[in-house]
Amino acid sequence: QKQDGTVWSWGYNYYGQLGDGTTTSRSTPAALSGIDNSTEVEAGGYFSAARKQNGSVWAWGQNSYGQLGDDTTTNHSTPESVQGLIIIIIYPPFPWPPFPYDPPILLP
Repeated sequence: QKQDGTVWSWGYNYYGQLGDGTTTSRSTPAALSGIDNSTEVEAGGYFSAARKQNGSVWAWGQNSYGQLGDDTTTNHSTPESVQGLIIIIIYPPFPWPPFPYDPPILLP
């Protein structure tokens, strides 16, 4: 996330976790379309989520266990709005690597 609120991604992209509409890995940063004015970003092992300045939450990437919060188990390669959230809690980094399936904490 840059100071202007844009979200940038690069790296491994098998599940669409870069949010660029593809599953092609990328070695250079690129801005995500549709995610502007973000205030917080959470990157899980194979998925990510962002909160925009207007309070809306968007998620993308692997969704095998419903971790994107859209009531499906379908992966998304572009940011999708997560409906019905009033609180988002993003824990500070732990001193060890996170587990790849640890979701961000999103409370309805």
